[in-house]
Amino acid sequence: MEEIIIVRGASCTGKSTLIESIRQNFKLGVCIEVDTIRYMINSVDWYDELHYLNSIDISLSLVKKFADLKYFPIFLSDTFSYVKLQYALSKLDFKVRIVSLYCEKSVLISRLSVRKDYKRPNFESPIRQNQDTIQQSVLKTEDLFIDTSTCESDEVYNSVMLALFGGYT
Repeated sequence: MEEIIIVRGASCTGKSTLIESIRQNFKLGVCIEVDTIRYMINSVDWYDELHYLNSIDISLSLVKKFADLKYFPIFLSDTFSYVKLQYALSKLDFKVRIVSLYCEKSVLISRLSVRKDYKRPNFESPIRQNQDTIQQSVLKTEDLFIDTSTCESDEVYNSVMLALFGGYT
C-alpha cells in the first residue's frame, strides 16, 4: 500500500471533510493539507503565487520524508488546478493516485455563500476550477472523480476507500 493519493477540487467540494474522515477512520498513513502549510506562514498573502508554490513545495517535501519513513498511504490535499497538479506530479517520484471532487455549480455557490472562512471577494476562481475538474472528468484523466453535490461525507469517504483500497477501512 505504498501509495501517494492527491485529493483535489475547488473550495467547498469536500476535500477537508474527506481528509478529516480519513484521519478519524483510516488508521494508516498520513494526511497533509497544503492550506495548513500556508497558514504557517506569518502574514500569508492568499493571493501571492510564490507563497502558494512555496507551500506546495514544502508539502511535497513532507510527502517525500513520510515516504522515506514508510508512512503509507500519504494523502495530499489542495485545490490543485490542472497546472499545479502537473507541477506537483513532476516533483514526485512515486506512483500517485488522484481523487478529484466536484459539484454542481448551484451547489458550489450555495456552499461558498455560507462558508465563513472563504477569503476571496467573489466565487469566480472556485467556479472556474470546479468547471475545469468537471471537464477533466469527461476526459478520465485521473483515477477517481466524485460528484459531491448530493453525497453525504460518509458516502464520499466510502467511495474513496472502495475505489482505492477495495473496501471500507
